Amino acid sequence: MKLKQNTLASHQNNTVVIGERVIPYTLRQSARARSVGFSIRADTGLVVTLPQRCAPHWLDKSFKQYAAWILKHYDRIQATAEKIPQRWPYGTTLPYLGTELPVELVVGKSSKVHFSELLGWQVESKSPSVTGAKRTLKQWYVKDAQRVLKERVDYWAECMQIDYNRVTVRAQKSRWGSCSEKKNISLNYVLIMAPLAALDYVVIHELTHCIELSHSRKFWAGVAQYCPDYRVHKKWLSTYGPYLGIPE
Repeated sequence: MKLKQNTLASHQNNTVVIGERVIPYTLRQSARARSVGFSIRADTGLVVTLPQRCAPHWLDKSFKQYAAWILKHYDRIQATAEKIPQRWPYGTTLPYLGTELPVELVVGKSSKVHFSELLGWQVESKSPSVTGAKRTLKQWYVKDAQRVLKERVDYWAECMQIDYNRVTVRAQKSRWGSCSEKKNISLNYVLIMAPLAALDYVVIHELTHCIELSHSRKFWAGVAQYCPDYRVHKKWLSTYGPYLGIPE
């Protein structure tokens, strides 16, 4: 693809001008990066990842090479971006059960997390850093999700009078949950970031699989019995689910 010489006018103060568009971006360095990389999400905006040793002309060349890609994807996420705050570490908050709460890094004697559903997180460490805080926060989210999701599975299993074998909560790249023939339920820890109604929909969905493995009419009727608005929650997860998790 050929670009006019004036398509990319300049990039400065963490903004790039492509045609007549001024697009803000965040620069980050990575020891693993071997070339300039771009990512665009509604919760982070445009993020440019640079190798630790990167000559200035690499950035110019890469912006020119990917100008059309940047415009295409930047425009696509704008409607969603208006409804999602820029999240930590690019912003100041992370979601918990559908509510955005602030994240603060503080100096302390050990690595631990203090959490309040009103005040958010204080991530304590001897030498606070974004990398260390990400790791600590993810561990906290997984542990809390194991507690909350198990409670919701037990609650709905009793309501639905359904028996299950066990619940596993872990990071999953492409699924909200699953249920095996042995009635073992697996759930994605990032559900703890979603509104409770969306979380409960996934729990009800997987519990229904304990008695109906396929997505038959009977299955969806079973889901609807305990979650009449399941289509609303399914759509929410489809639209906003990709932005749950701690941004890279």
